[in-house]
Amino acid sequence: MAIDLTKFSAVARALSHVNLFASGPPKPPYGKKPTVAAVVKAINAGEPALPLVYRTRYADKLKAMLPTAMSNPQGRLAGDSLETVTGAVYQHAANMPVAQPLNRFLAVISNLYRSFLDETKRAKISLPKVETMPPLAVFQSNGQQGPFTNPVDGMEGEFGIDVGVVSLPSAMRAHPILWASLAHEVGGHDVLHADDGLLEEMAGKLQQHFGGGPIQPGGHITPAQLLSLIWPWWVDEAASDIYGLLNIGPAFALNLAFFFAGFRAPKGGLKPNDPPLLATVSGFDPNDPSRALDVHPTDILRLSLAIGATQSLKGLSQATRTAYVNDLRQLITLCSGGATQITLVGYVYTDNTHAVPVQVKVPIAPMQAAAEAAGSLMVSATFKRLAGHSIQDIETWDDADDATARHAAQLMGAGQSAVGAGDDAHLLAGATLALLDAPAKYTAISTLLNAALDDSYARDKIWNPLQPDPFAIRSIGWDGKLPPPPGTITSVLAA
Repeated sequence: MAIDLTKFSAVARALSHVNLFASGPPKPPYGKKPTVAAVVKAINAGEPALPLVYRTRYADKLKAMLPTAMSNPQGRLAGDSLETVTGAVYQHAANMPVAQPLNRFLAVISNLYRSFLDETKRAKISLPKVETMPPLAVFQSNGQQGPFTNPVDGMEGEFGIDVGVVSLPSAMRAHPILWASLAHEVGGHDVLHADDGLLEEMAGKLQQHFGGGPIQPGGHITPAQLLSLIWPWWVDEAASDIYGLLNIGPAFALNLAFFFAGFRAPKGGLKPNDPPLLATVSGFDPNDPSRALDVHPTDILRLSLAIGATQSLKGLSQATRTAYVNDLRQLITLCSGGATQITLVGYVYTDNTHAVPVQVKVPIAPMQAAAEAAGSLMVSATFKRLAGHSIQDIETWDDADDATARHAAQLMGAGQSAVGAGDDAHLLAGATLALLDAPAKYTAISTLLNAALDDSYARDKIWNPLQPDPFAIRSIGWDGKLPPPPGTITSVLAA
């Protein structure tokens, strides 16, 4: 089914009128001038609701390091950062107003994180076991930073805690369809950082692919030199997109497109005739004294990155790959607004000491081709850190996944329960496809997705490991009053 650009625009337009990064509950219970005692009290209120492994490996360690961290004027445990690392515990307290969406959030994180780090999958291709504790979650009361993650390596280096934390703006708790971005944060950043050295190897392969030779600051550089400079700089964010796509399928890129088209809209939202646009400019954060170039690939290039990755999915049929690629190319045409150039402004740091200032406008077509090449390379290349395997040898999106997601989409689009219709990745992909088919059903689809995620949390082996194994049950059959659910097997062919 080809994408309907009018419907895509309707989704982006609706999202443009929602402040997804708004402030919301819960406010930190320790107040605006926190003391160690007040923060510990808040943590103690939520800690009993955590599984034992998180109490010992996260909450107890957090409380032990609080006095030192909070007293250090140069430390990073203040303000929003304090809320992030402590809210991951205290938001589990009984009096917190985010309990149910937090559980859904945790279910998605658990599923996406374990997809690439599953011990059984890695053992099949002789990869060593790595950190497999999914990150904790928090709904940030001040949502201005948007979705972000504190990966496990950063948490360990800063606080001595070997568990990451993923944050969403509080306002996004009511928009589970947009949690597909978690496949970038959790299934991307956190997983990538768990495989020590993999990002550096990817960056090296990208630099080698684009070539170009050494770069001298100032003056002119060749196109190849520019590409070999910026793609290693973008590697962490680009690879996280790739992991997101391998987890949720090409629907991840469709979801990313309407999310950014809504987010980038002018103040007041898109008007009826305004086209949804993605950025064609990458600059630097005005609050960053280093003026570093945005580490995310330019918005519009992220769709081209997805095209390259999709074209290289070994388990997806050619017809399905072509259909998704055609959809993405149509979105690029729609969302580029006729732009013919990509603008890059900022410093690119080639190592810890050398910065290359960049201020260029380059034709968009070769930049899109390079993004496609980068996407294909990151999906298909083999890595020493992965024992000579590609990342899609661990986790990929194939025809069975796509069929499962489309079935979930059909259920949600028809207003039927999607409980048990697939894992969390299938459900997020299905909700995305259902929404693009029926933008007016946003609320209904969100409600059905929430119900399916509630079931996922209830069955999660980390958050609900005690699943009773009864000796026998008193079973009943269909009562005859209601028809069986759609898809029920009702006959068996003769042998």
